[in-house]
Parts: sequence; C-alpha cells; structure tokens
Amino acid sequence: MEAPPMFNSVEDECRYWKERSKQYHKEWTDVKQEYDEYVEQSREMEAEMDATLEQKQSIIKDLRAKLNMLEKENDSLKLKLDSHGIEMSNLDKQFESVKKERDSMKEYLRQLEQKNDDLERAHRILNESIVDFEKMLDKAYEKNALLEMEVDEKEMLQEKLQRLMDETRDLKQELNVKSRYTPANGTAASAGNSSMNSSASLPNGILANGDILLQHDNAATKASSMSVSALNGSLANKNEYNQQQHSLKSKILNSLKQTKRALKLSKSCRHSKPTNCI
Repeated sequence: MEAPPMFNSVEDECRYWKERSKQYHKEWTDVKQEYDEYVEQSREMEAEMDATLEQKQSIIKDLRAKLNMLEKENDSLKLKLDSHGIEMSNLDKQFESVKKERDSMKEYLRQLEQKNDDLERAHRILNESIVDFEKMLDKAYEKNALLEMEVDEKEMLQEKLQRLMDETRDLKQELNVKSRYTPANGTAASAGNSSMNSSASLPNGILANGDILLQHDNAATKASSMSVSALNGSLANKNEYNQQQHSLKSKILNSLKQTKRALKLSKSCRHSKPTNCI
C-alpha cells in the first residue's frame, strides 16, 4: 500500500481520501459484481454438473445392468459351449461307430452278392440237373414200360409152362396106365395096333410111347428153363431199374435239400445281423 503524501492543507487531505474511498468503492463494486457473477456461474455449473452426474450415474447403472446381463449370457454361453463340446464328442463317437457299421455293411453286402451269385450258379446247376433228371426219368419210364411188357410176357410164358407141365403130368399118368394094362406077351401086330391106338389117343400129335413123351418132357423143361432164365433176367433188370430209380430219387432229394438249406441260410442272413452271417 502506498504511503500517503504530504498534504499542504486539510482540504487537500480530505479530497485525497475521498478520491481514494471512491476508488476503493469502485474496486469493491467491481469485485462484488465479479463475485456475484462467479457465484451465479458456479451455481449454473453445479446444476449442470449435477444433471450431468445424474445422467452419468443412470448411464453407469444401465451399463452395470447390461454388464450383469452380458455376464449371465456369457455364463450361459459357456455352459452351452461345454454342452456342445460334449455333444460334439458324442457325435464324433457316433460318426466313428456309423462309419464302422457302414464298412461292415459294405463287407456284408459284398458277401451277400457273392452268396447270391453262388445261389444263382447253384440254381442254374440245379435246373440243368433237373432237366437231366427229367430225361433220365423219361428213359426210366420207357424202360419200366418195356420191363412191364416183358414181365407180362413172362407171366404168360409161366402160365403156358404150367399148362405144358400139367399136360406132361397127365401124359405120364396116361402112359403109366396104358403100360400097366397092356399084356407083356402080345404080338407085334397087337403091339402095333396098341401103339397106333395110343398115338391116336395122345394129344398134340404125340406118336410113340416113351421117347416121344421124353422129347415132349425135355422140350417143356427147356421152355421152362428158358422162361425161368428170362424171368430171372427181367427181375434182375427190374432190380437194376429200381436201384437206378432209388439213386436218382436220392440225388434229387439231396440237391433239393441243399437248395433249401442255401435258401434258408440266405433268408436268415437277410433278417439277422451281419456278424451272424459273416
């Protein structure tokens, strides 16, 4: 603060202090006006700051709520990620199992195709065998018919043989009777007459006594032996035919059994698992 000057009079000093008081008053008025303006600005700035603070606090609250929501969502997404990871591992295992099953099914399909080819080949062979068997059966039927005709002929020959044997027996009996009642000391004429009478009485053109009868007997025996040998041959042929027919039937039954077994095996492979057929 400046030191007051030296005054010449009291008026000068009064004037000086009045001017200084006016100057201080003016400075005070300016300072007060600046202070009032500062207070007003401070109030406005405070109100603006309060409004901004409230706005910021509401924004912070909203952001915190959003942060909490995002954290919860993050946790749920982590759980979903973990579950998806487990599901992906399970899907990988299922994929591997399906892949193995696909490979096994491919192998099973290849085996089924091979078995189908084998069955078709067996079916074709069976059809050819059936055709051959039918031809053999036709030949066997023809042979059987011939054998039946031969058997009928042999039966007729047996009947004829039996009839000849009966006639031979009757002729023997008649010869014995005639030789018994013929006198032993008869003349040649009487013998000739008796032989003529006996030859006339004998059937089938028999002329003499024992020789002609023996010839007739030998012829009947030869015919009987021939018929018996022919009958035995026909029976042997019939037995051979029966054996051939039995072997043919057994072959047909065996081939049919094999075909049925193969068809059952293919059906069971279709309805069962591949591992059961492999």
